[in-house]
Amino acid sequence: MGSPTICISLKLVIDSTSQKVVYAQAGKDFVDFLFNILSLPVGSVMRLVTRPRMVGCVANLFGSIGILDDPEELCMFCNNVMNRNVAWDSCVTYMIMDDLKVRHMSSSYITNLLKSFNVQVLEEKVIEMGLSQGIELVLASLQSETVLTDVFLGQKAGENDSE
Repeated sequence: MGSPTICISLKLVIDSTSQKVVYAQAGKDFVDFLFNILSLPVGSVMRLVTRPRMVGCVANLFGSIGILDDPEELCMFCNNVMNRNVAWDSCVTYMIMDDLKVRHMSSSYITNLLKSFNVQVLEEKVIEMGLSQGIELVLASLQSETVLTDVFLGQKAGENDSE
């Protein structure tokens, strides 16, 4: 009997010039997958290790749990005040940064983000994440600060830079 098949869909927003993921748009299933990484034994270790000694971006994921409880954010789709109780509602879409910081989708945050990165040309790419990409994502989160670019675009961020 084969292993169970998983398939989680997410939309990558890519800076076409630098070929880096700016952010991913995903639903509860992908965010649940990311937060479940913290239920692995590494999640216990994260509480004991200080930030300068951490490698990768699991610490960003760990810190995102508190950000999702920010009572000031409004859902851009239904205008409900966002917190952990509402966050698991089906209307919620999340923004996952290349370094695995997770936020509720917010049009004002997206606008500021694109300005801060000075992104000129955007490309959208829908990804169907299966088990092998899920394992790659877990491994990359322990080693890299550009997890989504590394796993879904198949390159380390900056490889295509001609600078």
